Amino acid sequence: MVNLDSLDLSVCDRGGSMKSVLDFPKQFDEAMNRAFVFDLPMMRFGSVLIIGMGGSAVGGDILKALLKRRSSLFVEVLRGYELPAWVGEDTLIIGISYSGDTEETLHSCEEGLKRSSKALLLSSGGKLEEMALSKGIPHFKLPSGFQPRAALAYLSVPLLVFMERLGIASFQRELEETLSILGEMVEELSPEVPSPSNPAKDLALWLYGSVPVIYGDEGIGGVAAYRWKTQINENSKQPAYACLFPELDHNEIVGWTTDRFKGVFKVIALRHSSENRRTSLRYSVTRDLISDKVGGWREVEGRGKGETSLLYSLIYFGDFVSLYLAYLNGVDPTPVNIISKLKDEIKRQK
Repeated sequence: MVNLDSLDLSVCDRGGSMKSVLDFPKQFDEAMNRAFVFDLPMMRFGSVLIIGMGGSAVGGDILKALLKRRSSLFVEVLRGYELPAWVGEDTLIIGISYSGDTEETLHSCEEGLKRSSKALLLSSGGKLEEMALSKGIPHFKLPSGFQPRAALAYLSVPLLVFMERLGIASFQRELEETLSILGEMVEELSPEVPSPSNPAKDLALWLYGSVPVIYGDEGIGGVAAYRWKTQINENSKQPAYACLFPELDHNEIVGWTTDRFKGVFKVIALRHSSENRRTSLRYSVTRDLISDKVGGWREVEGRGKGETSLLYSLIYFGDFVSLYLAYLNGVDPTPVNIISKLKDEIKRQK
């Protein structure tokens, strides 16, 4: 097994995924500053449809979760081809594709722009940028050279800033708090910090050889849990699953009635101070009921006072864990060759 305290990143991380994660606070700051000076037209709308796939859609999940308690605006995230029937002229279409060439996003944006003239498109270039230029739609240009999952700051922070600038909700103070906390986390979780003092390394070592099951709440914890799942899938190259409270107490909990799978699964519960009181109780009772049926239960706490910092700190911790787990698995976190093969096959069968 790889020694996490003597990593040679030039060997185990040729694509530079750890560098991207370590640079996340800088990217966060840059994305925030660029969004505040972006030439954003004033618009009025009653609903928002965010269109994206994979890492490009996570910004929509973050926006939706963070608006839940601070705005009556209806927000939905579309991952696919079919627009909801409610989309119309009162809908703001936000299309996000890091590459600018995501098939599903391009299709749904084209359909959305037939129903509404209010739109914002975000990409590093590609056909989505061409669409924006040809139709006179505002386009927020993302820096190139990243994997979509490593461009989270650029794919999510601008959406929060845009909502503030459009008068929907206030985020600036929480964004500043978040930036400060992210800087602290770099100091605690970076590869130079040894395993006994590094909680991300410690959790990766605990997870090694098992299938992670990540639990979050119905709000920001659920967004973080899904991000953990997908980061472990793509970076660590292994299965992982996510489920949400309170829903999991109405189905998934029954799956832990047997201890046949105790050697396979381990649970990571993502917690934060903004949880619903009854949901907090469910975490405790569920842990007590299933702890002897799973390979273990550990909890990770979000940091900060505002929901924005709570959410991003949970996400950021998981990003580090996924990379350390990748090194333990002996895989380079960056390549996602099977996705490339799938896209090629889909294109071939048009």
